[in-house]
Amino acid sequence: MKRKKFLIYLIWIFIIGLLINTLATIKKIPIEDVEIITALGYDIDKISENEIQYRFPFEAYVFSPDGSKSSIVKEGRGLTPGKVLEDRQKYLDKFYIRGMEIIFVVGEKYAAYGIKPLIEDKSRNHATNDMAYGMVYDGNVKELLSAKKEGYSNISEYLYSLIKNSEGNNFFSHNYKGIDVYTRAGYEGRRIALPYIEKKKEDMEITGIAIFEKDKMVTKLDMKDTKIFNMLREDKVKGIVSIKNSTKEYVDFHALSKRKVKCNKKGDKYDFTIYLDLKGDLIDNTMYKDLDKNLDIQKKVEKEFEKEIEKSCKEFISKMQNQYKLDLIDLGRVAAYKYGRRTGVDWNKVIANSNIDVKVKVSIVDQGRGDY
Repeated sequence: MKRKKFLIYLIWIFIIGLLINTLATIKKIPIEDVEIITALGYDIDKISENEIQYRFPFEAYVFSPDGSKSSIVKEGRGLTPGKVLEDRQKYLDKFYIRGMEIIFVVGEKYAAYGIKPLIEDKSRNHATNDMAYGMVYDGNVKELLSAKKEGYSNISEYLYSLIKNSEGNNFFSHNYKGIDVYTRAGYEGRRIALPYIEKKKEDMEITGIAIFEKDKMVTKLDMKDTKIFNMLREDKVKGIVSIKNSTKEYVDFHALSKRKVKCNKKGDKYDFTIYLDLKGDLIDNTMYKDLDKNLDIQKKVEKEFEKEIEKSCKEFISKMQNQYKLDLIDLGRVAAYKYGRRTGVDWNKVIANSNIDVKVKVSIVDQGRGDY
């Protein structure tokens, strides 16, 4: 027993000694000589038919000796990602710290060209924040990161809040982080999807979602299709669904949508059934009297919402199969899980020729304080 205690003491002494030695060798840098990166940008310029130039800007906090902070934007250019870092180093007058970035912004031209270097960087580099939110921007990324937003220390904080708080009313999920990008890029039957940002007047706005095929952006969905896409693809997301007869007759329903998918195979043909369960509250009602008192009317309204949602979903699926001809909603993941991965199946072709049905269940939980 004494020998065991002695060994434990020796191990503790060794660990403490190792920690002291490590701390002693850590380079200490004054805060005013440090830049803390808050946003990473990825952009390209086309030089010729076969050659591009990478442009990687970043936004960072810099600190003054009096403790105040401000933001700066710096950019490197090069014919390879490594050459970008070489070029950027020429402009760095401080020690920059990576790993605390809260967003990364991909220019649309770079997204369409292919973001494989970004994926490589995020999967290999230990000094990166896997939880930073990603987005695609339709303009010059350096100009975006250089913009100012009233009420925020820098544009990174605003864009982070924009994406993080998008979950409430349009069925957006939270799966737009760095870790989501590089895990989906290599996962069978899945694809990358990132919020699409545009500058509208003086503000930034989410105007849809960017869809990728492997590492390349192939299309952008508008907000109408984005809501249905999100509902069909994601589980446990919130949004608003409406029934409208006229400008004076409408019902708005705010719900949590849950998704389940069943898959069956008959020969080479796949059948999918997507079950959507929406539960939530009415936030507006100018169409139905005594809805809060009459259970039959409530059931009628629920059926109306079910029909409306099923119609919208089936229209989107038809467009997905005939126009895009891509498995936008990750049904291939479900089939691969059930019938085997790495079989060489092209899930885009399979899903384009599959039978896909949607069944919707709507439950009105609360109607507020009643009709006015």
